[in-house]
Amino acid sequence: MLNTLIVRSCVVLDGQNLRISSAKLGSLTIRLYPYKNFPGSTFGIELYNAPSLHTFAFTGDGYIHKLYGSKSVLSSIKYVYIDVVCHWSLRRRSASNILDLLVELANIESLTITSTTLMVLSKFPDLLKVKLPSLLNLKSLKIRTRPRHGLATILNRMVHLLLQNSPLAKVDYIKYKKGERCIQQLFKDTLFGSTI
Repeated sequence: MLNTLIVRSCVVLDGQNLRISSAKLGSLTIRLYPYKNFPGSTFGIELYNAPSLHTFAFTGDGYIHKLYGSKSVLSSIKYVYIDVVCHWSLRRRSASNILDLLVELANIESLTITSTTLMVLSKFPDLLKVKLPSLLNLKSLKIRTRPRHGLATILNRMVHLLLQNSPLAKVDYIKYKKGERCIQQLFKDTLFGSTI
C-alpha cells in the first residue's frame, strides 16, 4: 500500500484537477514548478480518499494550487510545510490560495513556512484584519528565512496573524544555509527536530 507520495513537476490539462486517493497514504509532498510550455497550468489538487494523511508539504514557483478534500481528510493533516515563490503578477491570487489552505487545514499542529511564502501572503488585501477560524491546535511554528531588507517587519505581522488562535505556540526562525539538503529531508528535519 502507498504510504508516501511525492509529486514533482506535474501538469494537468483541460481544466481538470489532480486527484489523489489512497487509504494508507500518510505523507504527501507536492513540488510544482511551471513548465515552459504550460506556464498557466493552475489545476487544483483533490484529496479524494486519504483518511490516514497526516503530513503535507507543498513547494512551488509561480502559483499555489487550490487544495480540495472532505473535512475529515483535511482535518487529519497535522504537519504542514509550505514554500512558495511567486511572480508579482500572481501574488494576490496565490495569497488568497495560501490563506484558504491555512483555513482548510484546520487542525495543523506543526507549521513550517518560508519567508517567501509569507511575503506572498502579505499581499492579501486587508490581511491584518482577517480573523482566522483555524490554527487552533498549533503547537509549533517554524519560519525558514532568507536575509532581506525590510523582511523583519513583515514577518512579525505574519507571525501575529498565524498565532491569533494559538498564542502559546513555539516559534522558531531557521536560516537558509548554502548547499541545503533536499526538500524531503528539510521537511523531515523541521518536523522532528533534527539540526539543519
